[in-house]
Amino acid sequence: MVTGYTAILEEKTDVTFREFALRCARAFGACIEMQDHSLDTKIPDEFVPSPYHKESLEKALTELENVRLLTNEEAERKAARDYRIQIIMYEQARKKCEESHGKYESMLQQVRSWNPPTANHKGLKKFMIEQLEETIKFDCSMDCYPKPEKLSGVAYRRQLINSAKRNIAYHVEQQKKEEKSAKERTTWIQALRDSLPEA
Repeated sequence: MVTGYTAILEEKTDVTFREFALRCARAFGACIEMQDHSLDTKIPDEFVPSPYHKESLEKALTELENVRLLTNEEAERKAARDYRIQIIMYEQARKKCEESHGKYESMLQQVRSWNPPTANHKGLKKFMIEQLEETIKFDCSMDCYPKPEKLSGVAYRRQLINSAKRNIAYHVEQQKKEEKSAKERTTWIQALRDSLPEA
């Protein structure tokens, strides 16, 4: 059976070993992110880190600086505003959980009262019950939505500072990983190219 990687051998008569090897390299670590690209897309000579973590780090540093510049009055106002927004979101989530719980419980009762037509259908009933019970357990619980707590301006500022610091540490670490990965991928593809005959 012809695959996307081998189809080129059917389409062209002068495919070189180098061309075929580089085409197949897309299925491996260094080029795996190119898997969704056309097989004719050229593999770069050098992989560069995504700018995402660098840009996010810059935003987090700016955010930290802005939070540190807040006056007590500004922090109090922002804390009160965010609390009101969180309460609205909490109530919306609670209402959605209640509505969803009712729908799932209704269906669960119907499934439990259903008599499978054959012994071969009992597994289906068991599966349906498991799916509904798992959904109720994870999607209809307010455990992941703690009721918002009203914070003072000082506590709110401290929370924002801690959050910004966590974001900074995270993006610094991820940027290092991104740079290391790009370097390793570049080294891998360069070693592959160097090992292949030119023609």
